[in-house]
Formats: sequence, C-alpha cells, structure tokens
Amino acid sequence: MSLTVPSIVAFSATEGTVAPPSNGMVPGLLATFTDDTPSGAHYLYDVKWGDSNPDSTGIPSQQGNNFQINASNAYADEGAFVLTVTVQKFDAQGHLVDSRSAQRQLTVADAALHPSSTSIPNQTEGTVFSGQVAHFTDDNPSAPLGDFTTGTGGATINWGDGTVSTGTVATNSVSGGFDVSGTHTYAAKGNFSISVQINDKGGSAATVTDMVTVNRPLLDPMTTTAAQVPAQTEGTAFANVLVATFTDTNLGTTHTASINWGDGTPITPGTVTEPSGANPGQVTGSHTYAEEGNFQITVSVTRFRMPRTWTATSAPSR
Repeated sequence: MSLTVPSIVAFSATEGTVAPPSNGMVPGLLATFTDDTPSGAHYLYDVKWGDSNPDSTGIPSQQGNNFQINASNAYADEGAFVLTVTVQKFDAQGHLVDSRSAQRQLTVADAALHPSSTSIPNQTEGTVFSGQVAHFTDDNPSAPLGDFTTGTGGATINWGDGTVSTGTVATNSVSGGFDVSGTHTYAAKGNFSISVQINDKGGSAATVTDMVTVNRPLLDPMTTTAAQVPAQTEGTAFANVLVATFTDTNLGTTHTASINWGDGTPITPGTVTEPSGANPGQVTGSHTYAEEGNFQITVSVTRFRMPRTWTATSAPSR
C-alpha cells in the first residue's frame, strides 16, 4: 500500500478561536500523508470536526510524494470532540483506488473571561442599593448568555460586610459583553470591598473587586413617640404596659430601651418589640409606684448599629 494514514498534527483549541491557527488567509496545517505512487492520481480530503460545523473538504497540497492538508475550524463551545481526517486516492479515470482515515480526540478549552469593576456610587446605610457591580467580556465572541445563567455558570457577589448573594448576569447590548448586577442594603457606615466572581459553565472563572463607601443618613431615620400610660394606683404593680413606640428606617439593626419612671427609682430596662413592616416598634415595662402623684416617664431607645439614643416622655396620672 503506497498511501499512508494521515498524521494529524498536535494542536490546542479554545472555543470561539480558529484552530489550527490560520496563517493569514491560509488555514492552519492539520495533517500530512505520503504516497509512493502519486503519478496520474489525484486526491481529496474530508475533515469531520466532531461538532455541528460542516465538514471541510478539498484537495491537499502536494510536493512530490508528500502531501499536507490545511483546514481550520472554530469550535463554538468547549468540550471533547473526535476529529476524523479521511484521504481518498483516485486514478486517472476517477476511480477510487485507496482511502485512509485517522482520528484524534480533541479537548477544546473554555475561553478566558476578562472582568472590570464598575464605579459604585456612595451608598447610605439602611437604604437599598440595586444596580451594576461588574462588567466582563468573553474571549469567545459568540458566547451565549446561558453560559452564565445555567448549570454551574453564574455570578456571586461578596458585599464585604459578611453578606454574599447571587448576582444577575445580563447581556450588554450597547458595548458588548455582559453586566453583573445585584441588590443589597448596608446596615452600617464604612468602606467595604465588594468582590464579584463570575463562573462560565464551561469552567472559566474570573474575579474583580471594587470599593464602596457607605455613609450615615443625612436625616435622622428614627423617631420615638411616648405612649399615654393609663392611670395607676399606688402600691399596685402593673406589668407589660406600653410606654413608647418607635420607627427606624435603618434596616438590619436592633434596639434596646431604658425607662426612667420619674419617681426616683432606678432606671429599668424596657422590653423591645422590633418594628415589622408597617408596624412600629414597641417598648413595654413593669413598675410599682409607691406614692400617688404625677410622674414624667422618660423612655430612651438606643440603636445597636450606629449607636444613638432617642427619648420620649409622658406624664401618667396616679
């Protein structure tokens, strides 16, 4: 047998990139073969790339007994593919006289990701932020959005305050690439390092970080209102009486309360029920007045985060 099996050259491939690499307009060198009796014969090759792209076919280039096949392919996605190269030899009358094939397992790598940070404006504690936190591009120009929204693909945002959430990935139709957005509320002021990790379901990953400054609100977000305590009787204990209500737009914080009963007795802690939805927080307390009279009750509510205290007073009858 004069026709040899094609020898497929070793090359690497990455999704979205032509492989073997082209030399200008000439496709890359894919395989070589020889034939000891080429006189009067002509040859055709067929390359099955193992993906959904059509076969590459043509006439190999020849120098004497040596032949080479130049063909390239751009794999649209990463993965394992079986590459098959077939060479056919025909005589001068066009009859097929010989055929040789070779196969090679080819692993196509996932294309690299290139992230960039987004300048996040200063935030206010207790206020919901919702917006873009990162942008990235994929070296695969035809990478679909599904690479980052299905399977192991996606984005994770570490907000720098101990909170981690899933980011939303969307196609940027203006500048190309993809944007990552998220929603978060910082409970306290400070400077926080936001880290965004992007994962392609094909295996590539990239991380980018940015800083955000969180300030205290310009206006006081908390109010405390004294409740009208019903008249009490000297020497008679009363328990769990509502002495104040309060609201606080600073989310994610807790409160403590103290009650000065206005009769010279020691200040006692109040029982706090935190605000819930449209319902204000409540402070209740228990006490026994030893004498009759009018007493001014002072209730102080202190916020745990960004510690500050608000007070309200009431004057119950004896």
